[in-house]
Amino acid sequence: MNPIRFAAGIAVLIGTLFSMNQLNGGVVYSSTVLQDGQKIAYSGNLTNENLSSGPRPGSASRIGTFDFSIPNPQNLEFIRARIQFWVQLPPEAIGDLAPQLVFSRFLPQDQPDLDAALISGDAIKTDIRISYNLFPSGSGIVEKRIDFQNLTSDQNNMLSEILSQDPQQRVDVWLASDTLTAITVPKNVMYYAAPVGGFPTLTVRNFTSTLDLEAIPEPSTSVIVGVGMSLFLQRSLRDYRRRKKSGIKGA
Repeated sequence: MNPIRFAAGIAVLIGTLFSMNQLNGGVVYSSTVLQDGQKIAYSGNLTNENLSSGPRPGSASRIGTFDFSIPNPQNLEFIRARIQFWVQLPPEAIGDLAPQLVFSRFLPQDQPDLDAALISGDAIKTDIRISYNLFPSGSGIVEKRIDFQNLTSDQNNMLSEILSQDPQQRVDVWLASDTLTAITVPKNVMYYAAPVGGFPTLTVRNFTSTLDLEAIPEPSTSVIVGVGMSLFLQRSLRDYRRRKKSGIKGA
């Protein structure tokens, strides 16, 4: 096979794949887990000086600890995220009062401190808010499905660092409000099923959540691949010219 045509074909293929990643949002990585439901006191505006002084006016609930299997997450840019989970919100949780998603490293079950994690750089707030009036809405427990929303550069960097440094590629996702406490991310719900005969049966329904992350190769990775392909093409061209000049059959 003509080495120039072969190399050119490979280059076009790789270039097309990178272009598709850029245009279509890249690869989607997904994780579904049982909801955690752990609730803690929270105030996203605390500083080191007042961290231990006075009550914390808000609350945060751990939606879940999501784990992924992503090859080389440090070489990816996480550009967008979406989530599905079950929650109960108060009617005033709209606009700027709507709680927001917070990404953090895996925090221990006993006395997790999300405020301290934000201060130490082990957590970051996102711009994804979960509103009461976001369909579906209601005063009970409802399933919220948030479509893909953009992540900032800082959020991407923190997410990449969290996934890269955890052996199980775990990330905690919290629903947090620095002013509202009437927010519940339930672990399950219990109810009595109507009996067919005899007494009602107590049934427990566990809730699940799904976190999807969209990622594309970092620009530096694309550059490395491009440089490698350029060197390969140059080497193939020199070899082709040498073979042709020498009259080697097949050149």
